[in-house]
Amino acid sequence: MRVVGLTGGIASGKTTVSRVWEALGIPVFRADDVAKQLLSDPNIKPDVVRVLGNVYNSDGSPDYKLIAKIIFSDDSKRKALEAIIHPAVWQKFQDWLKRQDSPYVVHEAALLFESGLHKRVDWIVTVYATPETREKRNPAYRQRAHLQLPENYKTTNAHFVIYNDEDCPVIPQVLCLHRFFMKKVAE
Repeated sequence: MRVVGLTGGIASGKTTVSRVWEALGIPVFRADDVAKQLLSDPNIKPDVVRVLGNVYNSDGSPDYKLIAKIIFSDDSKRKALEAIIHPAVWQKFQDWLKRQDSPYVVHEAALLFESGLHKRVDWIVTVYATPETREKRNPAYRQRAHLQLPENYKTTNAHFVIYNDEDCPVIPQVLCLHRFFMKKVAE
């Protein structure tokens, strides 16, 4: 089965684009959502506490605001957490992939390049939106964008770029890529 890696910077519109693929019947694995869920995994929690300290509420649920505050202000702790989470997300993806029956799947990951996942997919699609558009969508954009690779790196190293600004409709772009991927899978 072929795998499309879908990435883009914060507030670029990855989720919007992935929903179009889902509407076409293509399964989408959302790595960022899985990573968030893994913070509650009893096998992962001790490592998280070792790296970040106790970042769990009294009921045992992750304190996402505290985690964000720590990882967005301390690169070494963010990288240590990523070293715990990225391999676990990859394993979850492998398990998920075995259950799929589709010509291709989409692996949506904000940190596709940063995690090394770009080396494990067949095609890379980067969703691009201007910094102004991204800031309108998410006020935290300016504070967090520097933690990801620059957009020009992601667009230059992608096989395809989807432009997700107000004047570029997303659906026709995804439909065009869908036809291309279906053709390539059939060859």
